[in-house]
Amino acid sequence: MKKILFTSDICGPCFGLKKRIEKEGLEVLILNYNVEAEKPDFVKYGIRAVPRLVIDDENGNVEIIQGSDEIITGIKREEETS
Repeated sequence: MKKILFTSDICGPCFGLKKRIEKEGLEVLILNYNVEAEKPDFVKYGIRAVPRLVIDDENGNVEIIQGSDEIITGIKREEETS
């Protein structure tokens, strides 16, 4: 199961969300749009705005979550089921 948080350096909500994730000790892969090597993942999941959380079970089931509170809830939910 992949949990990927898509962010950007110039996104205020992304900055706050990353701080909150760190403070709560949550685990998620963070991909930043400003890093060239990570752009293919943005295309793969159709991410056109940030922040977005992608939960991919690698069986074709992909959930995309937006909104800081909803993203935190999604990360916690996946940690409980892992």
